[in-house]
Amino acid sequence: MKRLSFWTLFTVFMFTSTLPLTVSGQSTSLSLEPPSIEVPFVDLELGEIVVSVNLTFNNISYLKKFDLLLTFDGSMLEYYTDHAGDWGYGGSRSTSPHYGSVSMSGELLDERIISGSGTFYTFTFRVLNVGSSQISLQYIYLEDKFGSVIPYIISNDNVTTEIIPLETWVDGEYEELVQTYDLLLDDFQTLNATHMVLLSDYSSLNSDYDLLLDDFQTLNATHMVLLSDYSSLDSAYEQLDSDYDSLNDDYSKLKTDYEKKEEDISTKTNLMYLFVITTIALGGTVAYLVTKKKPRFQ
Repeated sequence: MKRLSFWTLFTVFMFTSTLPLTVSGQSTSLSLEPPSIEVPFVDLELGEIVVSVNLTFNNISYLKKFDLLLTFDGSMLEYYTDHAGDWGYGGSRSTSPHYGSVSMSGELLDERIISGSGTFYTFTFRVLNVGSSQISLQYIYLEDKFGSVIPYIISNDNVTTEIIPLETWVDGEYEELVQTYDLLLDDFQTLNATHMVLLSDYSSLNSDYDLLLDDFQTLNATHMVLLSDYSSLDSAYEQLDSDYDSLNDDYSKLKTDYEKKEEDISTKTNLMYLFVITTIALGGTVAYLVTKKKPRFQ
């Protein structure tokens, strides 16, 4: 049986180690964003046109170490710089740019780790020429704080960069602006028509408001007159009520006096009747006695 050479075994090992590891239930994913970039090529004396891509992590846990390799067309792009993303970076790091590639490795210091979702690093490239280039994530290795490999999937590992002549880009931008203008003009016309309808409704409502305001002012004036009349009537009512109470008191006194006089009259009448009856009885008695004692001469 033929033995495999050391370099063959090493190549197989390096190839297998670069493959994303998958574990059931693992949801960590990586992506290069955005999927595509379009920029004009401008030859500037005191400036440069650059493009940037983001390496994003989704649901990363306890990241401690990493290694990665990006490739691109060296005739179209040149590595320019990089900077840490949402988590920042506190640790050792080395970046090695070459023609058509850039590699980076690092390790977080002390107890620092990276967990969660966000932009890990942003890589920026200088535009060199007109054309198209793929910025590709060729290799990435992730290790957690326990020294274990972090399994992941890659949702997007390529960013298509289109570098187009300035005049073409301007024409394209102009066409897009014209289309945007037409859409905005249609929206404006629709909104303007709606505005005119609302303005007409506003004018009608404003007229109704003026009429209602006139009615309100008339009713308010009538209300004030009625309120004045009510105040006068209320004063008259209070006076009448006072007079009623006074008359009621007088009536009560008169009634009491009447009842007392009626009682006195009744008493006097009874006494008079008694006197008359007594007088008659006495007269009758006297007449009887006189008649009974008359002398008899016969």
